[in-house]
This record gives sequence, structure tokens and C-alpha cells, in this order.
Amino acid sequence: MASGVVITGLGVVSSLGKGLGSNREALLAGRRRMAAPGLFNVAGGDPSPVAEIPSDLGFEPLPARLARYDSREARIAAAACAEAFASSGALDHYRREIALMVGTTSSGVHGLEECWREYRATGSTSRPWDFANQHLAGAVARAMTKHFGLRGPHTTVSTACSSSANAMILAALEIRRGRLRAAAVLGADTISEMVYYGFRSLGLVSPFPTTPFDEGRRGLTLGEAAACLVLEDEVSARARGARIHARLLGFGMSSDAHSITAPDPEGVGIRRCMTMALENAGIGPGGVDAINAHGTGTRQNDEVEGRAIGEIFGREVPVTSTKSFTGHTLGAAGAVEAVFSILTITDGFVPPTVGTARVSPSMGIRVVTGAALRKACRTVLSTSFGFGGSNAALVFGAAEGGPE
Repeated sequence: MASGVVITGLGVVSSLGKGLGSNREALLAGRRRMAAPGLFNVAGGDPSPVAEIPSDLGFEPLPARLARYDSREARIAAAACAEAFASSGALDHYRREIALMVGTTSSGVHGLEECWREYRATGSTSRPWDFANQHLAGAVARAMTKHFGLRGPHTTVSTACSSSANAMILAALEIRRGRLRAAAVLGADTISEMVYYGFRSLGLVSPFPTTPFDEGRRGLTLGEAAACLVLEDEVSARARGARIHARLLGFGMSSDAHSITAPDPEGVGIRRCMTMALENAGIGPGGVDAINAHGTGTRQNDEVEGRAIGEIFGREVPVTSTKSFTGHTLGAAGAVEAVFSILTITDGFVPPTVGTARVSPSMGIRVVTGAALRKACRTVLSTSFGFGGSNAALVFGAAEGGPE
């Protein structure tokens, strides 16, 4: 019999700060940090701003015995996982069976670039570089299993910007089917020179901090982050007396197969994954209290998503894009925005879409701007759309029971 899926642990690191508390405070205050890149030099012209994790947060290297796995991504991932495991208490209970599902895109590219720059300048590198364990997509999963002593299965999902949302769907499916009692879902990505110039070459990067859904939007702002959520079988979680932050009520995924980088202009796949998520959750559009949209700030993505949301939900449901705070964190975005969606439920507020002043009327949606909207929310929809037309939608509900 299908089991309910609950979230018992949350951890997050982003440009807003280290830990759930710092990120919550920034969302409530409408405060973001976006500036010229500090991790690499930008050649020629004015640099587009990015949302880097502040260097003064002091992320410790992995233990010496794990030096071959150490990277910027592994360090921020370890901080997010540690917070999630501490808040959940699941690690000791499920250590031999807890699964790890990771969503990432660029993985350890930043570290590889650092080594290459040093080698090009000096002819050698000051630290060992392990391509398989510090760079490839599965590297951070291996690093976390060894760092935390996880004994269960682990896998990595890389479906562009929907990666960690799809990792969460994979974990939820396995829990519903009775194959897992618990899984840690991690989304992690760091800023790199390759990603920065890659998005700039596509004309998708804004010259100023991103303003999703605004009439004058010019593109996205790249960010970096890690977020971890501990998912459990509801029966098992309640039996061990775990604190339940929220429930994962439903989910949907679809594939446009329209373009490598552009969304289907008709938004067919985007609408399909949202309606699938509602059906899977057993609710209608009227059962959703708020939406944390993909909202990248690019002309086409926002227009297509905005119209799709407007057609399904109309103007009644408040919509936000928390990428206006964190920038687009790529493979980490689904997990980061899942954490923020759960904060909307537990703390009763919808974050504003920072910087957005004039919402495009063609979308027909109600975007929260200016200040956070204080609102009791029992159900929140979170959307993630990636290159190649990989679409995912998640429906989160209050811990006690489903929507009214």
C-alpha cells in the first residue's frame, strides 16, 4: 500500500547565509546579496552580478582522510546535510539504510578551473586533484556517503535545473512503494567560470540583479547553493516521534523535447507537470495557497511559465520567485526552493519577488512584490524547469493532515 511521505529534516546554504535561520531572515526582510563575481576574474566589459555564497561563512574542508573528495561543492553540501540530519535525527535511526539522492549540474567544475588556472600560471598545482571524486556529477554523492557514513543506496540525478526536484520525486516514489523508509535529498551546485560564460553566450544573463516576471526583466542571475531535505515514510517517522515539517503531497514531471535550451512556447509540458502534481496530490487548483515559481527572470521562460500558471490558477494564488534572492542555483534550485516552500507553510509568509516592480500583465498572475505577504498557507506548489524541457512540480502540505 502506498505510504505518505513527510519531511523531517531541512538544511540550506545560499548567498543569503548558512542555515535555515539566516535564509528565513533574509526572505522576510527582502534582503539579497548580488555582486560582481569574486571567485574568478571577468574579462572585458562590465561583469553581470552573481549570488555567491559569502566567503566569510567559514566552510571547513572535509577531514584529511577524505581529501581526495574535497571541493567547494562538497563543503557547502556537507553543511546543508549536517543541518538537515541534526534537525531530523534520522541519521542514527536509519544510517544503514537511508538513501542519498543528489541533484547537480556543474558539480566540481569550479575546482577544476582553479587547478587549471594555477597549473597554467606555475606549471604545477598546490593540491591533489581527483577528477572522478571531485569533478564528475557523482562526486558529491560519494563524498557525502563517506563523510556521514551512510550505508544505503545513493544516486545522482542531472536533468539541468530540475535536477534536485527530480531527485526528490525519485526518493518519494521509492518511499511510497515501500522500498525505502528514509532518503536524504541533496541539491548542490557552485558558480564556475564555464557556467558564467556559457549562460552569457546564450544571452540569458541579466546585466543587473534579476527581476523575475517584471516587464523590464533582462535575464537570470547565477547563484550557488546547497539544500538538503530528509524524506521519510510517514508511519516510520511518527513511530519514532520525529518532528514533521511538512508533507510531500504530490508531484509531476514531464518532458517538452522542444529545444535544448528554450521552453516550448505553448507551455504544454509545463502545464502538464503542474496538473499532474495536483492530481497526484488529490487536490484542484483551488487547493493551492501559494506558488514558488521557477521564475528565472528570462524573457521567454517567465512568459511561458507565467501564462501557464495564469491559465491554471488565475490571479487568486500568490506567486513568488525566490531566485530573486538566491539567483538561479541550477541543479540545487529544486531543493532550495522546496525548503523555502516549506518555510512558507511553517512560518506563514510568502517571500516577495525582490526587485520586481511592474509585473507583465500578459501573464495574468498575482506576483508578490515589495514586502513578504503574511498568509496562512497549508499547501504550496514549487516548480522547476530545466534545459531540454525537463519539467518538475512538487506539492507540499502542512504537517498535520492535508489541505482543508
